[in-house]
Amino acid sequence: MHLFCNIMAMLYKSLLMLLVSLSACSVSQFNPLQTDQNFITIGSGGGFSGIETQYHIVETGQVYKQVGLDSDLTHLKPVKEGTIKQALRNCQQFELLDYQYQNPGNTYEFLTIHHGSRSNRIVWGGKSLKEVRPVCTQIYGLLHGIIINAENAKN
Repeated sequence: MHLFCNIMAMLYKSLLMLLVSLSACSVSQFNPLQTDQNFITIGSGGGFSGIETQYHIVETGQVYKQVGLDSDLTHLKPVKEGTIKQALRNCQQFELLDYQYQNPGNTYEFLTIHHGSRSNRIVWGGKSLKEVRPVCTQIYGLLHGIIINAENAKN
């Protein structure tokens, strides 16, 4: 009986460890097409494969990654809520919901602001990097750097 209890305890601990590790990088129920939350989407794409990688950063700090046309979003380590709220304030201050810029080039980066029922996607790449408003690339760079550092820290 003692052996059976030890085996059951080990199985329980193993199962618990598996569940904890799976929850660290889990598929999310967040749907960027069906949310009333404000959020920013950053990403890049193009090139030979044309695959686009997107990071949806919600005003609560939650981060979701989407690759290609895959509808599954991977929940990543959150960013500080203050960081994304400041980025959203900057988007409003610099009127990025009304700023029209679509010049992708072969490979491109983008910033999409989702605020209330409105959204605006700003796309730049190649030589157009010098033409897009600097605030766009600064917000992109800040958020992208935080997310990539968090992803690399877990590996």
